[in-house]
Amino acid sequence: MNSAARIEAFLEMMSAERGAAENTLSSYRRDLEDA
Repeated sequence: MNSAARIEAFLEMMSAERGAAENTLSSYRRDLEDA
């Protein structure tokens, strides 16, 4: 699994299991892609 797929899997989990807001997911995506 490449890093982009891992990021997407993490964001899916955050949305489904923790009910993360879209702004939160966008922030996490931006931070993880910059890391």
